[in-house]
Amino acid sequence: MKKSSRLMTVILALTLVAGVSLTACSSGGSGTSSAAAPTAPAASSGAAGTENTAASTDYPKNAIQIICPYSAGGNTDLMARIIEMKLPEYLPNSVSIATVNVPGGSYIPGMTEVYTAEPDGYTIACIAGSPLSIVPAMGETEYTHDSFTAIAMITSFANVIAVKADSPINTAQEMIDYVKANPGQFTYGVGGATNTPNLAISSLVMEEELDMKSVVYNGNSEVLTAFLGGHVDAYAGASTDIRAYVESGEAKIILNLGTVKEDYYADAATMGDLGYVAVGDSYTGFVAPPDTPDEIVLILETAIKEILENEEVITTLSDMGLQPQFLDHTEFQKLISEYYLRNAEILNFLGLAG
Repeated sequence: MKKSSRLMTVILALTLVAGVSLTACSSGGSGTSSAAAPTAPAASSGAAGTENTAASTDYPKNAIQIICPYSAGGNTDLMARIIEMKLPEYLPNSVSIATVNVPGGSYIPGMTEVYTAEPDGYTIACIAGSPLSIVPAMGETEYTHDSFTAIAMITSFANVIAVKADSPINTAQEMIDYVKANPGQFTYGVGGATNTPNLAISSLVMEEELDMKSVVYNGNSEVLTAFLGGHVDAYAGASTDIRAYVESGEAKIILNLGTVKEDYYADAATMGDLGYVAVGDSYTGFVAPPDTPDEIVLILETAIKEILENEEVITTLSDMGLQPQFLDHTEFQKLISEYYLRNAEILNFLGLAG
């Protein structure tokens, strides 16, 4: 068995344990679940670049908890567990890591737990775009997009618009022209009214003054079922989820709502190509409580960067249809803020801003 396969097997096993724990503990006060913390191996020589900084901070010396504001088994949870499995090897000291799922409540309970935690590096969060780049703009949180301390972005993938292979529409411009000529007739499925794909398309609707109908389903799997069944004209969602149907010749991607490109939709226009701000990438990264010291952030950031350069991790991500997309803490915070500001405009346009 390849190393990457072994890594994914262990990650899935940890996810299963977390899911069982979540069910067993559902009557508890916090509603959280924790995967069993792996025994941490000694720090590898790959983390040597952090040793001098660690000596000055004595960090880490206790177990680290990764809060994931999603249910066990989703992409963000799996990304958290990939880092969980490898992080002990790249930290200066030998400590254990555990991922804790705190799902529900529009991600607010999990993010609030991190927001109110001690800024000592022992409680951090693994997030996708919604918790900081969308939800705070709806006015439901005590924190906002820049309340946390960014650590690093680890990966990102584009959301896309796809149509059936036999559709007469072949490009984004042809879609725009069709909608303008046939107002109210073109439908697209999305997995949530305020998810990244729908906000990205709403940006195009706002700029082009388009009359096209969003059909909201409960998650991306339902969107795919509706699209493949001919119930909507277009699929709007993760490029990774539509990939198999593009490669089988059942669908074609006509618009990249983000910036990340893959071979199977390399020729599709991006929002940038159309002259608009792109907010259609779904990113994953790590943040810490407010006022977490710079030296602790640097230790975690450096370790995460080295993990993303690990061939086993690269292969595991590739098997998931992803690739490493590293941004340091400064660039990651810039991205979070840029997405937040644009999404706030779109939510205001939709009448959903707080």
